[in-house]
Amino acid sequence: MSSGFISIDCGISEVSSYTDKTTGISYLSDLHFTTSGENKELPESTRAQNIDEQQFWNVRSFPNGTRNCYTLKPEQGKGTTYLIRARFMYGNYDGKEQAPTFDLYVGAGFWDTVTISDAWTIINKEIIHIPSSDHMQVCLVNTSHGIPFISVLELRPLSNDVYKTKNGSLQLYGRFDFSSSSANLEVLRYKGDAYDRLWESLEAKIWSPFIHNDSLTDENSIAKNNYTVPFIIMNTAYTRSRSSSDGYNMNLRWNNLSNTSEYYFYMHFAELQQLRANQTREFNIYINGGSWYGPMVPNYLSTTTIYSPAGWTADSEGQIDIWLNSTGNSNLPPLINAMEMYVLKDLSQQETNTTEVEAITNIKLVYEVEKNWEGDPCAPEAYLWDGLNCSYNANNPSRIVSLNLSSSGLKGEIAQSIANLTMLQYL
Repeated sequence: MSSGFISIDCGISEVSSYTDKTTGISYLSDLHFTTSGENKELPESTRAQNIDEQQFWNVRSFPNGTRNCYTLKPEQGKGTTYLIRARFMYGNYDGKEQAPTFDLYVGAGFWDTVTISDAWTIINKEIIHIPSSDHMQVCLVNTSHGIPFISVLELRPLSNDVYKTKNGSLQLYGRFDFSSSSANLEVLRYKGDAYDRLWESLEAKIWSPFIHNDSLTDENSIAKNNYTVPFIIMNTAYTRSRSSSDGYNMNLRWNNLSNTSEYYFYMHFAELQQLRANQTREFNIYINGGSWYGPMVPNYLSTTTIYSPAGWTADSEGQIDIWLNSTGNSNLPPLINAMEMYVLKDLSQQETNTTEVEAITNIKLVYEVEKNWEGDPCAPEAYLWDGLNCSYNANNPSRIVSLNLSSSGLKGEIAQSIANLTMLQYL
């Protein structure tokens, strides 16, 4: 089921590869994915604390250049929905105890800022993205707050009929398993999740009782939809008791949100109790006081995913309130099994003309240009390749109009690919 996975353990020996003992996923070195950076091994004391995740024993560090990139070429090509995940653990690999902050880009589009707070915390950055070309570049940008590094880079193809938006990509804010116990707070991923999403347990002690169907042991006991939420997650749901001050109503509140961003919610429901003839579980869902969906009647042992194609914004105080309110017909409280929350990201900035990217990349190889030519040649304009000038048009790809290779120590014949820079005005 891991067909199409790209799994890179950044910083391991160029000839290394291995199969992770927990997930069964095969990891490769980053030899064929990036041409810059340095391999670094974490201290033995740090490795001992993370023995179960071999991917964090090494990092790829980028002390040179402003922008350094990985190029991914998934076998499914453009137009496919992909989950891209970058993972970071500093581990004081450089012995300096100076945790860095740097930016992350997908192609020419800003993804997020990576802020490393200490040596031990694992930072996960994840985005769902549909590329317009057959390759994607994930770039680390030095913002003068320490040397960028990366521990793991992963790509997972998804079904094209999930996680849809009108436009833009979806950056993960949180993916929550409403677990029944704090004893089960480990992250769940592949093989339990066919898409290898990372699920974290969200224990809410104010919600009780929880529902868990102990009689179910077969992975197929709860019917899946196209989101394929794992059985172990769907077989637990939080609910409410009548004794609460809100009656049968349930509330989720998210604080400190940006009121200029759009947030997308995906809620997963399944009824785990076989209701008697006189029992009804029915509720409406509200977001910031506005009706979102309802009435919702969870199907018995079958997953239903509720989402909207349009995003929601936080109120003036940076809050989003979600209410699951029982209807007048219901004599059972609401329930929820799992939820995902995303932030809309615009990664649609025009990149350089594809033919010209291939041409300038060939020129780099032919002449062994030692400039820090990483990522898209023209975009974003702040990271334009040294020695290039480009023309920009909001509705069309950027074009290379000037190329200066003086002082580059060129030898040999003129590269034929220069002829493909058809807008070139100065050489």
